[in-house]
Amino acid sequence: MVIEKMVRPLSSAEAKKIPSAFSVHEGGVAIHCKEHDQTELVDQRAYHVDLGHWYDIGLHPRFSILDAFRTAAQTGGEAGSLMGLRNNRKEGEALKRQLFFKKCLSDSKTEAEFLAAMHPHLSADLVSGDTTYRMTNQFNERWKAKAFTTDDFFNEPSQEIRRLILRSGLAIRSVTERLTLAAEDEEGKLYRMKTAGEPRPSFFQNSNEFQYLYVVCPSTRQEYLLGVPVTFSVPKEARRWTFGLETNAEFVKEA
Repeated sequence: MVIEKMVRPLSSAEAKKIPSAFSVHEGGVAIHCKEHDQTELVDQRAYHVDLGHWYDIGLHPRFSILDAFRTAAQTGGEAGSLMGLRNNRKEGEALKRQLFFKKCLSDSKTEAEFLAAMHPHLSADLVSGDTTYRMTNQFNERWKAKAFTTDDFFNEPSQEIRRLILRSGLAIRSVTERLTLAAEDEEGKLYRMKTAGEPRPSFFQNSNEFQYLYVVCPSTRQEYLLGVPVTFSVPKEARRWTFGLETNAEFVKEA
């Protein structure tokens, strides 16, 4: 986006015709630029989805924000999240992102400076096994450095991301040491941990207890620690629930 084509300063005579400080004029948005102390006419669509953020922080647009995010290979949804577009379920998180975004914007004179400041929160592909995830650079760098802790595991509400944290090298034993063994049978173990303030998956929302199922894959010997509802008291039944099977279903034994 060429800023000069999207933004036109209005002459004093033109500005006097504008009925209010913020109004639609000649198909654009007439807005007062605090930085230049003048009225400017901004392409209507560009203002609402992109350049308006500059005026919100009192600056004249220095570059297209959306173009910057495209340069960094961010999707439209990722760009919206980075700018702090609100989600009713996560309004507090959106506000934090919005404040960080605005600070990066106000501190940056160029697109390169802006992307460098936003770098930890930009998304990039993370490949694990046959699956590709879109994670923040901050997460990806910690993944490569195997720098996750048990606190990271317990504070992460997404079960899929908790699995990633374990795959990065965090020992399951270090997690189970902070849990209480609740039940055990030939197929696995159930661990519980009472907690009051940590985020938890949807099926834990009405309970002060986490519950995890520990199982070992019989063919690969890979260990797994999976969140399951606290209504389960038998590992065998909880294991079938993770596969979407009936509690009396039998697994086919390998030859």
